[in-house]
Amino acid sequence: MTITLGSLTLGDAVRVVPDFSANFANIDVPLGRNSSKQFLGGAASLELTGTLTGVARFENFLTLRKALNAGLSLKLDCDFIKTLVFVTKVTPTLISQTSIKYSLQLDESRFQQESACESTSLWSVDSGGGSLTAASSTPTPREGAKCLKLAGAIGGGTESRLKYTPSDALDFSFSKWIAFDFITDMLTDMTAATLVLKTDAGNYVTYDFHSLVTAAGEWLRIRVNKDDFSETGTMEWDNVTVVLIGLTRSSAKTYYIAVDDFGGYE
Repeated sequence: MTITLGSLTLGDAVRVVPDFSANFANIDVPLGRNSSKQFLGGAASLELTGTLTGVARFENFLTLRKALNAGLSLKLDCDFIKTLVFVTKVTPTLISQTSIKYSLQLDESRFQQESACESTSLWSVDSGGGSLTAASSTPTPREGAKCLKLAGAIGGGTESRLKYTPSDALDFSFSKWIAFDFITDMLTDMTAATLVLKTDAGNYVTYDFHSLVTAAGEWLRIRVNKDDFSETGTMEWDNVTVVLIGLTRSSAKTYYIAVDDFGGYE
């Protein structure tokens, strides 16, 4: 199983055990099944074990230690989970002449949802034409009952773009990553896929994520580190007033894009 953590490939990862147990507290309510418990949320934790080999194995292990000491969240990608995590424990379980067996304890980064993308309210078509709907099928929503779908005939070199104008400015000052789920039914002639966050017309950040869109008809969790955006003017991360998500193709096509579950990770 190939697993990457940040820029590091974690060698031969042999075991990943997620813990999705909920965080509960006792509360004083009438008796009943589970009625005396209150769900408090809380991120999942994961235990990961594997083996580092090759001439860079010691350097790679030290990189894991640095991630622990820095306390920064990193992308975790493997076959069944793609999320942001903090490294909370690094343990070398066996060091031999050719390999280092290790164990990692990871805590999932908390996600602050800014739009569930269940309704077209506050969302609009900013360019490219097509129709915007809150779709319950084609595609099947990634989270919840619906997702936002922009579909239609779009010209070549024209960006098919969704615009989110929140009723109150968004505050991402305590978030490290901007994230959302994205899907398109076609990869042909795709030249750009952009995420733009604006304070106002002259102060904004832009990121082109089209290189991350590698499969058609499949939901992808787009996670963009704030440091990776290109900045124009001076961005105020605690005062995001407009969000734009769009895709451009070099020739005219009839297709859809859809987004779901937009927000930020710590």
